[in-house]
Amino acid sequence: MNEDNRQRTLAEIRRAIAENDGLRLDAAVSAEERKALEEAAFTLRNLERELLEDTSDALLERLESASGQLKDMSKAVRTKVTEMNEPSKVVEHFKNMASLVVRVLTEVARW
Repeated sequence: MNEDNRQRTLAEIRRAIAENDGLRLDAAVSAEERKALEEAAFTLRNLERELLEDTSDALLERLESASGQLKDMSKAVRTKVTEMNEPSKVVEHFKNMASLVVRVLTEVARW
């Protein structure tokens, strides 16, 4: 059952539950009719639960599928960030070396 049919069926079941609840609560309904309406309500609620489970299973499958793509994207982003950090690490290394040379030359000049 596709998602649209599932949603439409779920909406119909909920309408039937609402109608059934209205009839069950009517004071004019006989005990026998009330019992039949309660059994119908029980059946409708079970159908509703089953459809909700199917819907949630389908949703979980779609989310898991999307999460695979997100994992791939996050891996690509981490790789790019690592690549982008390489030049800054080299520049930082040269800056530290230049700073060390300046300190050494400053100390030499003091003597």
